[in-house]
Amino acid sequence: IFNLVEKYAGEVITNNPNVPEAKKDVAIATTTDAVKDGLKGYLNPTNIATLAGMLSGNHSTSGSSSIVETLKNSVIGALSNKAGLSNTVSSGIAASLIPMLINAVTKRMNDPNDSGFNVESLINAFSHNDGGQGGGILGALGGLFNK
Repeated sequence: IFNLVEKYAGEVITNNPNVPEAKKDVAIATTTDAVKDGLKGYLNPTNIATLAGMLSGNHSTSGSSSIVETLKNSVIGALSNKAGLSNTVSSGIAASLIPMLINAVTKRMNDPNDSGFNVESLINAFSHNDGGQGGGILGALGGLFNK
């Protein structure tokens, strides 16, 4: 997922004439970190079903707009504070990037030919559980998302 964030952030930021050339690399890295941090906040047993539903294509899932707003706010705050971009420019980047990213992740998660990109791999990425078994959030969730 971080490769997707970096790819789309790179496209949105690089093509934005309001981002000074000297700040583009910092803005891309900052955006990637902000999305990662925003998603980490949702990877807990209370919110995982909402996140999984949203990324599986059910954008009407209760709470999904909250996740989107949190991610946007995370990006806006990080770009304003760490990359020194104005709130207007930061808001424009977040408004373009987050829906694009969610659509890309949703498409990959629903692609039957992409078995390595699923809710469990997303949880593993954030819980640092590379075995896919046992501790962390996966342990708490058990087999909830196994089909």
